Amino acid sequence: MFQPTLSIAFTISAGLAVSVIHTAASSLDATPWSIVQGETAAAVAVAEAAATDWQLQTVIPSDRAPVSFDHSGQRLLTVSPDMLRVWDTQAGEAIAEIVTDGDTRVLDAALSPDGIRVAAIVKMTATGALQLQLWNAETGAIVHQPLGTPRHPGPATHSGESPLNQLTFAPDGDVLTQVGLAFDAEGNPVEVSLRHHDGTTAAVTHSLATPPDAAARQFAFSPDGPWLAGVSVIRTGQVSAVRQVVDVWQWTDGTHQRRLEPLEDSRWSLVDMVFNPAGHLQVLSQWLYDVQLDTWNVTSGERLEHLTHIPDIDRQDRFGRLSPDGSYYFVRSDVAGTRLINLDTQTVQDLPVYAETAVFDPQGKVLAIATQADIRIYTFERSIHF
Repeated sequence: MFQPTLSIAFTISAGLAVSVIHTAASSLDATPWSIVQGETAAAVAVAEAAATDWQLQTVIPSDRAPVSFDHSGQRLLTVSPDMLRVWDTQAGEAIAEIVTDGDTRVLDAALSPDGIRVAAIVKMTATGALQLQLWNAETGAIVHQPLGTPRHPGPATHSGESPLNQLTFAPDGDVLTQVGLAFDAEGNPVEVSLRHHDGTTAAVTHSLATPPDAAARQFAFSPDGPWLAGVSVIRTGQVSAVRQVVDVWQWTDGTHQRRLEPLEDSRWSLVDMVFNPAGHLQVLSQWLYDVQLDTWNVTSGERLEHLTHIPDIDRQDRFGRLSPDGSYYFVRSDVAGTRLINLDTQTVQDLPVYAETAVFDPQGKVLAIATQADIRIYTFERSIHF
C-alpha cells in the first residue's frame, strides 16, 4: 500500500533550502511505482521482457540528469543547475531536495557512499566565487569550504562553465574537488586546484601534486581507495594537436605516481575508464569502428591485457560507460540504438530506450538511464525470464 509522505523543509545559508521527505514505510518494503506518460514501470518491464541479464526495475519521473549512486545502488542523485534530488531507486520516490534561490548555481555534485551526504561545487553568481558545500540529506545540516574565484574564463561546456570544475566522493567517504582558477589567452589551464577534503567537515586535508599540464576531465577511484586516476587532455607542441593521458595519484598523501599513455595516436579518443574489483585500471578507447580495452596495473605501469574486439560497435556511439565490475559496456548511437555489451561473453542486449546519458552504481549491478522524459533503473538479474 502506498504510504503518505511528510516533507520537512530546512532553511540554510548560501540561498539554499533542503527538503527531507520521510516515508512511513521502509524503502526496502515499498512497491516500485511511477506513472510516466500513461505507462507504469511494470508495464514497461513487460514490454522489454526477454531472456536478458538486465531488467527494468523502476521508472523515476524526473528529467534531471542522474550523476551518482550510493554504494548500495539504492539511492540516486540527480542534478540540474538549480536543484538536487536524492531518490529511492526501488520505490521511485524522492527522499530529499536541495533547491537554489537564484544567487547560486550548482556546477557538479555527487552522493556519498553511505547515501546520506550530498557534495556540490557551487558558484556564487554575484562574485563568481566557487564553494564546496556538503549537505546531510537526512537532517539538512550544511558546511562550506571556499574553493577560490576563477581569474580568467576558460573553455566552457554548453552550460557556460568550465569542464574542469568537478568533484567526486572517494570510497572512504572523503571528497575530491578540482577547479580551474586561471587560463591563458588560448583557453589552456595555467592554474588548476586539486584537493582532498574531509567528507564530514569539507576542510582541505591536502592538495594533490599535479604535473603542469594535468587538468582532468574524468576521475576514477580504485575500489579500496588507495589509487586515483584522472584523464587529462594535453597539447603535443604541434598546432591544435592534443592527446589524452591518464595520471595516477596516491589518494592518501596526494603524490603523483605515474602517467599512462593508453592511446596509440591522436586519432583515438578515450571513452571511459574504471577500476575493476582487482584494482586494475580498465581504459576503453575508440577510433571510428575500432575499439580497444586496455587493462593496466597502476602500481607498476604495466599493461596487463589488450582487447581489440568488442561486438556491435558503431562510429556514432555516444555516452559510453563501463560498469565498475568490468563486465559490461553501455553505449548508444542514433543508428545502432542503446545497447549493453557483455565484455566477457561478447554478447549484446538491446534496450528499447533513447538514452540521453547513463550511470552505473559502484558495484556495477544497477544502471540509471536518463531519457528525455524520465530515468529508468535497470538491475542485473541473470536468468530471470518473463
